Amino acid sequence: MAPQPLVIVGAGGMGREVLQLVRDIETHSPGSWEFAGFLDEVTPAPNLMASVNAHYVGRPSDPTCLNDLPNNCAFTVAVGSGIDRSVNFDLLGAAGLDPATLIHPTAVVGSVVTMEPGQTVCAGTVITTNVQLGVGTQINMLCTVAHDVVVGDFVTLSPGAIISGDVTIGSFATIGSNASVIPSVTLGEGCTVGAGAAVIRDVEPGTTVVGVPARAISRCSS
Repeated sequence: MAPQPLVIVGAGGMGREVLQLVRDIETHSPGSWEFAGFLDEVTPAPNLMASVNAHYVGRPSDPTCLNDLPNNCAFTVAVGSGIDRSVNFDLLGAAGLDPATLIHPTAVVGSVVTMEPGQTVCAGTVITTNVQLGVGTQINMLCTVAHDVVVGDFVTLSPGAIISGDVTIGSFATIGSNASVIPSVTLGEGCTVGAGAAVIRDVEPGTTVVGVPARAISRCSS
């Protein structure tokens, strides 16, 4: 079977990291994916594209550009903002493209893990058992997701995040690099956990918490 064409939305640092992830998958399992180029609303610097031997296709909001993509092309959205990922999922889904699920060969994913479409699971991550991952979840390098965790849609786990057992993470939440969450905590929708924070109690929706132990520094008004 021929490899499936794949475009990456987002040509920044995360996008180039995801391209490496795709190439690692192809090395491990030849015939999986054929990279078809980057989509981005901002034209990337040519030297950055050259550095990863890649090319820029066009803007994801341009219907003509999307119509010119290869048949059966899939997509992944490699941007940090869950809201931006959601917008691009809608754009490309409306154009008839399906989201790809990308799992690095070095990631460890347990047998009782439920994944909705469009996952990105980067190198060195461990996901144990009875875990539910929502649409468009982005799990960066060296994260840990323990037992009985429920993750909403378009959640971002930054590199090194540690999610203990029985944690619930609301949609569009962002967990910063090397942050940790103790067991049985609920993180509300749209909350942000700062880098290196230690979360020991529930976080309200739309709230930003930082520090050890984590404390609120701002809340979005409803």
